[in-house]
Amino acid sequence: MKSWWMILVLLLALTLGGCAKPESPSPLEEQAAPEPTDSPLNAHTPMPVGTPVPVEEGEGLGSTSPIVAMVLDAAAKQFGVPTTAIEVLKVEATEWPNACMGCAAPGTMCAQVITPGYRIVLKMGDATHEVHTDSKGLHIRFCDEIGGGGGNIEPVGNRPAPEQAWTQLHALLDYWQTHKPGYGLDQVQSRWEGSDITPPELLGSTHTLFRADRWTVVIDCPVVPDPLCGVTLSHAEMGTVWKGTVDAQGQVVEDATPTGLAFEHPCDDSATAESHHDQAGVEIKPMDDGFHFVHRIPYACCADIVFSAGGTAADGVIRIVETNVGEVCRCMCSYTIEGEIHGLPSGTYTVEFWGIQKLPYHELELQASTKVIVP
Repeated sequence: MKSWWMILVLLLALTLGGCAKPESPSPLEEQAAPEPTDSPLNAHTPMPVGTPVPVEEGEGLGSTSPIVAMVLDAAAKQFGVPTTAIEVLKVEATEWPNACMGCAAPGTMCAQVITPGYRIVLKMGDATHEVHTDSKGLHIRFCDEIGGGGGNIEPVGNRPAPEQAWTQLHALLDYWQTHKPGYGLDQVQSRWEGSDITPPELLGSTHTLFRADRWTVVIDCPVVPDPLCGVTLSHAEMGTVWKGTVDAQGQVVEDATPTGLAFEHPCDDSATAESHHDQAGVEIKPMDDGFHFVHRIPYACCADIVFSAGGTAADGVIRIVETNVGEVCRCMCSYTIEGEIHGLPSGTYTVEFWGIQKLPYHELELQASTKVIVP
């Protein structure tokens, strides 16, 4: 009898043990994940739609944000003012209804895709300007002055460009489209807008500015018969691309812009989608007066890609600008863009690869950046 009683007690103990409350988690397990310290804007990641960035006392709005810094730098170049003269009034996360970020020139075709980005309001003197960007600040568009209308970009000057400057612009465009096809200026669909930006107090020279899409041309001429005018071609994202001169008859001369030699390679349609990312990259090999480069990049298989060199040795930055002069289709393959850049003195250069432009579908983006030492 006693043995049966002991068996019953043992079974009861085992039953109660199986229903015992589990041990409490350790303090390490209970600890919550730390909150991120960097704001999404500083980290180049999208913020919730409609999220404003608070004003920082004494420093302006979002002064530590890389995106705001890029916008300020682009605005300084676009409007010809120092960044210290630009006040940031507002930064707000939003979702643009198309790839043109809600700020396209009339007649421009835009991919109808939701594009996360930011609405930034700038103040320069008495003028207020609205700037639209994507979520990484790689694409920056200056829209019309708030409340003022008048197009996507507020004219720098109210005086129209002189007829002589228009003649010189057309000669420059013909030259670039022939000798620098990689710039893709024949794809610019917006109408070129010209303004005489010569300061009233400046005597002895004229300054004319032309703009279309992200491109800017500045022509500086001395006020003399048959002037030889300095020319600067710039892009809102890339910066200075080309420098040279043009005379009254439209004769164009390059000024220290490096020359490029291309080696043709058909696209490799045998590469799999998984290998596209692995094969992408840049190789640089210095030469006596320049360098040899290979840029591998996945792109639409029906494209015809050309490149042109930009930048100057004096600036220490050489830009390889790539444009698709062919078609755009859904299939993908791996391209090898190979060439040589000549005409560089000895020194260390930053080499940037910008592509692949196909307006209005693909705008120029920085694909890669590296250093090269020319012996």
